[in-house]
Amino acid sequence: MVKSISFILLVISLHNLLGCGWDDDREYEIHTRASFLVTQDPATGLRKVWRYEAGILIEGWNREMGVSDTGFSGLEYIDGELWMGDASGRQILRIEPSNDKVLKRFGDLPVRPHFFSVGERFILISDTITDQLAFIRIRNGELIITEFSGESGPAIHNNRLFFLQVGNVGLHVIDEWALTPRNENRFSFTIMEIQFNRLKNVYLTMKNDVGDDYSGLISGTDGSIAREGAPVNYQKIRYSPYLEARFGSEWLSDLRLSNNTLSSGAIIFPDSMTNFEVDFFESRLFYSWRNTLYYYDMNTQVRLDSFEFPDHLIESVYWVAGN
Repeated sequence: MVKSISFILLVISLHNLLGCGWDDDREYEIHTRASFLVTQDPATGLRKVWRYEAGILIEGWNREMGVSDTGFSGLEYIDGELWMGDASGRQILRIEPSNDKVLKRFGDLPVRPHFFSVGERFILISDTITDQLAFIRIRNGELIITEFSGESGPAIHNNRLFFLQVGNVGLHVIDEWALTPRNENRFSFTIMEIQFNRLKNVYLTMKNDVGDDYSGLISGTDGSIAREGAPVNYQKIRYSPYLEARFGSEWLSDLRLSNNTLSSGAIIFPDSMTNFEVDFFESRLFYSWRNTLYYYDMNTQVRLDSFEFPDHLIESVYWVAGN
């Protein structure tokens, strides 16, 4: 999201430098155009995408893109475009969110993209059936299958590094340009999720054998373990990517869910919830409670929308752009 906003700002700055003014700046106001919620069906275990835009919630948007719930394997938003994985179709789609047009299709892959992560030069692919690790060169679609030992899992990317979960307790740091590991870290607890904070350090949500919650930390600079595991009192956390409210709409504090109560810094939100996802750019919240999904303004603490919602929230991405 941050990369996309920087790109938009560059375009607007060039427009001004060239002397091309406009009468109404609202035409170029940057805001969240659409929200994409990745969920899991509690009955089947299958994942799918819900798209929310202008008060309309569409279930199974991935099917509109030709990707079945059985095949859907992930969604990313990078530099104004969406990337969708289709494991059963052995393909990764690059999508323009304004018109749902497929801009590029990396198809006929010899490996299944059960997990993928888009970098600067390559897309990392994890095939969890064969435990193969592969890379697609974004420029020309060249596929490179590397030697790998272990259970390949989800990955995230920043600054030419892939952070790859391996098995239940491993996290490997892979140099994107060399396609070789820098670090092969191992933790004492089961890794449930990996995500970046605003400083691009990697935080791990973990559990022990009896379900107690722990947090680990990997340096985003050199990939070394900064904290092996510390007990925490929350069940889910989302980290704000912002250091300042440059547009005035950003939410700067992290959000923690503990025993159906959501907090952010000193703020405790009054509504009970079992799960949540957050749009930090707009300071808006999606949360679930008793088979209902609510859309919520965190600044005013007002519910903006609600829908019947049977699924479990996994993650979310947001299309941020001008009008």
